[in-house]
Amino acid sequence: MVIMSTQEGNNNDYGAYRKEDAESALRRSLESDPSRLVVQLITLVLFYVLAARAVANGLPASYLILPLVFEFVFALWLGLLMSRTVVDCPAFRTSNGIGIRPLFWTLVLSAGTLGWFAYGNDGFSMERVPGAAEQSWEGIVDTGLVWAILASAIGLLVASARDVVAWQRRSGTFLWDTNLVMSIRVLMGIPLLAFVGFLLLPLLGLFIEMESGDVIFTVNPAWLMLGTLLLLDVGIMVKGAVFHRMLKRDTASC
Repeated sequence: MVIMSTQEGNNNDYGAYRKEDAESALRRSLESDPSRLVVQLITLVLFYVLAARAVANGLPASYLILPLVFEFVFALWLGLLMSRTVVDCPAFRTSNGIGIRPLFWTLVLSAGTLGWFAYGNDGFSMERVPGAAEQSWEGIVDTGLVWAILASAIGLLVASARDVVAWQRRSGTFLWDTNLVMSIRVLMGIPLLAFVGFLLLPLLGLFIEMESGDVIFTVNPAWLMLGTLLLLDVGIMVKGAVFHRMLKRDTASC
């Protein structure tokens, strides 16, 4: 995983990567075939079909943060495993460390997720913490959200395998393109869902009522949060596709 930090003697914002190597690897990866976008599109379609089914089965809105948390933690451990097995790149190995970062974020996000579920209408309650893990597990299994999470994990594995194969063909510095896209999605998605769940929805009420004659329609807040996440994902994918086309055009003009 690329960590944006400045290190002595490196004078850039690419962590363990040299600026020239990182920018060159990023350009080469984005100039490759569009298989990344195909894998990303298939993964998103599967995820949202299964997530929508989970919402239809009664999934609470607050549970939609779980796929993002799982994907982030899964990617941390996957990156560590890749750097020790299939990717022989010193910069990539250094950026993934020795496992302290995955362990730290696993503990922090697990505690944060339990706190998320322990938060009720009366605020946070420690009494709800012990049962929060069991309750969340039962919720994702009973509604079928577990299959959406599994689809995103498989998609991450397939896309990462594509990254590794493409890197082995061209050699040089390995830049985990899939992880960059995933990091943007998670780092934007978690705060966005928190904003919608804790601020926007309470302001609108637990349910939005729209009157049409004598009929009153109620909108499940889970659909609003899922739609918000969908808009974010589509935006990221469209931006990636546009950036890809711009790079190909700039390269062809050189």
